[in-house]
Amino acid sequence: MDTKQDFKTKDIVSIPNHLILVVEDDEDNQLLLQYAISMFGWEYIFAINALDAIKMARVKQPDIILLDIVMPNIDGFQTASLLKNNIYTQNIPLIAVTGLVGREEKNLIFATGFNGYLSKPFALDDLHNAIVSNIVIN
Repeated sequence: MDTKQDFKTKDIVSIPNHLILVVEDDEDNQLLLQYAISMFGWEYIFAINALDAIKMARVKQPDIILLDIVMPNIDGFQTASLLKNNIYTQNIPLIAVTGLVGREEKNLIFATGFNGYLSKPFALDDLHNAIVSNIVIN
């Protein structure tokens, strides 16, 4: 007997008035995340590289950051370290969004300061759960 339930949008609990910063350089992944976050009823902003992400995180103070690991120039690990070592962004929860799923990568994700991770490709209910379980409710 399969106990896994099918994803149903009516079953999703929204957390209103929260802002999600998505750091993703791939257009297809951006569209998927934009669709999902909108469907969940949350607000979002996008950055396509590490430098923009750090600036946006400081200024906008999002409630959570979804951060791609494989990006040009400055990767997600370096970006996470910069965010966690900045007094203005150090307490923002980080979720790694990655196709890297080996044991070493998972250990590095948590050692770098991420609060969780999503393996690409991911199910929408996994995205929802990752956000809800890590967002800081004020």
